[in-house]
Amino acid sequence: MSPHFDPIPGAAGYQHSNPPVLSSIPLIAHLNILKRAGGIEALREKSLQLTGYMWDLLTASRFYIAPEDVHGYTRVGFRILTPADPSARGCQISLMILPQGSHLMEKVFDKMVKQGVVGDERRPDVIRLSPVPLYNRYTDVLRAVQVFESALQAVADERATMA
Repeated sequence: MSPHFDPIPGAAGYQHSNPPVLSSIPLIAHLNILKRAGGIEALREKSLQLTGYMWDLLTASRFYIAPEDVHGYTRVGFRILTPADPSARGCQISLMILPQGSHLMEKVFDKMVKQGVVGDERRPDVIRLSPVPLYNRYTDVLRAVQVFESALQAVADERATMA
């Protein structure tokens, strides 16, 4: 080998004959976990089932507001931003806290975290909940929605006492 490096131009310059050992170990562990879970198809099916279950629970909530009813809505509630078609979504559901621009999302999110349910906050008004098929169960989804509703109720009660 020459002491001078002469790189191959383009993507071909990133080829190498052997993957690094330390990078391969997590990949091997991941592939073993995936195999034990029944493969990617089984995980996708469980993802559809878990997310569908969450969808059904959320749309049955007394705080759920259908998209056509959102305009002019002033009480505490939420609408679902994620597409209804299961093939058009992954394993997360985005929930817009209403009324929009009320800064209630942070209060709802904080109450959820205090009860052990951690989602993802998207300011100013969105909470994302993601039932992950590799380690979440249906009971986890039920509990997450119950905690979400409890947090919404607490925020609604606080808001009512301030009015």
